[in-house]
Parts: sequence; structure tokens; C-alpha cells
Amino acid sequence: MYNVKIDGGALNAHDANIYGTHTFSKELITALTHYDKINSYTIYTQENTVLTTNGARMQKIWPKIGWMKMGIAIAELMSRNKQNIFLATNQSFPLYTSGSIIGFIHGLSFMQYPHLYPDSQKRMRQQISQLMHRARHIVVSSEKVKSALTHKYPQNKNIHTIPFGIPSAFIEKNKNYKRKKLVLFVGMNHPIKNITLLIRSFKLLITNPMYSTYKLILVGVGNTRVDYLGLSQQHVVLIPHANISLLKKLYNEAACLAVSSLYESFHFPTIEALSQGTPVVACAGAVIPEIAPYVHTSKHNPNDFCKSLQNCLTSTKHIDVQTLQTTFSWRTFAKKIVALYHA
Repeated sequence: MYNVKIDGGALNAHDANIYGTHTFSKELITALTHYDKINSYTIYTQENTVLTTNGARMQKIWPKIGWMKMGIAIAELMSRNKQNIFLATNQSFPLYTSGSIIGFIHGLSFMQYPHLYPDSQKRMRQQISQLMHRARHIVVSSEKVKSALTHKYPQNKNIHTIPFGIPSAFIEKNKNYKRKKLVLFVGMNHPIKNITLLIRSFKLLITNPMYSTYKLILVGVGNTRVDYLGLSQQHVVLIPHANISLLKKLYNEAACLAVSSLYESFHFPTIEALSQGTPVVACAGAVIPEIAPYVHTSKHNPNDFCKSLQNCLTSTKHIDVQTLQTTFSWRTFAKKIVALYHA
């Protein structure tokens, strides 16, 4: 039996403003503690969390300053358990761990577009480099990320592609909603999300009388300023934060999800939308090969993205939800992670 320690720093007790690292940590921990009845789990957290697990121990590390490098390192030094494993869920790990490391790398947008991460790209590069040298295994969600890492670190042969699962809240489709004339965006207001491209494309779309009554819904962008480029509130609706219930409603009402990002490594909104039978339009750099067959792809320019929106709205691709649920399963993910404990 292994004593598995997990970085749960991305967990929080809030139901709104939830981003990918939170979703990943929550789903991973829930799946591991539900399906693995042999090994024990300790989750290091920064605050009290509403996450319900089957027998896992929550250990709150305080203070938040130096939480990862020093706080968890001290907790690991004081641990009396043997046969330990540390799951570095968010690309970082403490100065000391009492066991081998399995590291998770979520994406490389800061390497592809370093100028968009002026305050953090140096730190994130260092984290990736250290993790690639320290971890016994590296787990990524797509062949896209594995290919880029293998190119940069050809000596590392322990990179494993294991696709994330569909978040549990989106396994079941809600049939009480009807489609509306809505183009939906879900994500933070960061330059990598390329929201300006989406707004320009939508502005072109509604010049066509067939789409003149459509609305663009921007979800999760917070309270920071968004330039509507002259569009009125009649056409653009801003929802700074959305809980899971509202998000699921919007997926089921939207005519399509629009993903204008310059780069994505997995992108939970895409798989969430597809799981609800919602068509997706995305820039080529925002699509992983495992999901590409289901998505209408576009180049990074307003004219092409507008054409892709029109194609999506008039002739949607078939979405095989059952196959999606089989391919993107947290149960499968958890079993493959547990297998790495012994590899």
C-alpha cells in the first residue's frame, strides 16, 4: 500500500469563478478516493474545502506564504509514513518530498506565447524544467502537450498521455432547456483567450440578417474591462462569474460554444459543451487532436472565425456523447494513475 500525498492548493470552497486547475484537482481527488480502495490519501490544502472524499485525510497547511516550497516540505519531513508518493497536480512541488513524484503538466501556452505572460513565464518555465528532472512520471492530458515536451526534453521517456475526464457535473444532460440564439464564451479575460478576435468575428456574424438577433454571452471574465468594439448590450451579455448550475444551463441553451484562444492544452469548457451536445467552434491552436473530430476549427482571423461560426450554426457535426464519456472518463484516468504508482 502507498501513502499518496496530493497538492490540493487549487481547491477552494467557492462555487463561482472556478477555473481549470480547480476542476482538475477536484475531479482527480474524487476519482482516486472513490475508485482506489487500496492506497491511502492525504490532501494538502490552503483553506477549508467542501470537497467530499471517501476516507481521504485533509491537512491544512498554514500560512499561505511559502505554502508549497516550505509548508508542504515541512509536513513531508514530519511524516512517519513510508512508501509515499507525491502527486504534483499543478506543475509545482515542495523542496522535499518523502516519496517519488508524479507530476501533472497542464499546458505550455506560456512557452508558445511568452509575451502574454510577462510576470509569470520565467517562473513557470523553471517549474516545468524542475518537474521534468525530478518527477518519476509526467502526466499530460493530450498528445499535443506530450509532443511539445518530448521535443524540448528528449531524454525524458516517462511522459504519459492520459486524457482528463468529463467533469462529473456534466455527465448527465439536462433536457429541460431549449436552444436559443446564443454564442457562448467560457473562460477568464486573459490575452491568451483572444476575446477581441471573438468579438470582431461576432460583429461580422450579426451583419448577416440570418444572425442579426444572436447574442454573445461572455462567461467567467470577471469584472475587468472588456472592449465590445462598439457592440451594444443588446448583442453582448457579460456574466463575470458563473456557478456550475448556471454554466450547465448556458451550455444547454447556447447555439454553440466559441473558443477563440491562441492555445489550449485540454480546455474543460470544450469537453463540457460537447458532453451537453453543444456544437463547438475553436481556433486550431485551441483544439487537441483527441477532440478535433467533434469541433469546427478556424484560423486566427475574424473572417475565417466568422465563417466557422456560420458553418457550425447551420450544419453541426455529430457529437457521439457515449463515445466521449468512454474516452474521457475519470474512472479510467484514476486507474491509469494508480498503475503508475507501481511503474
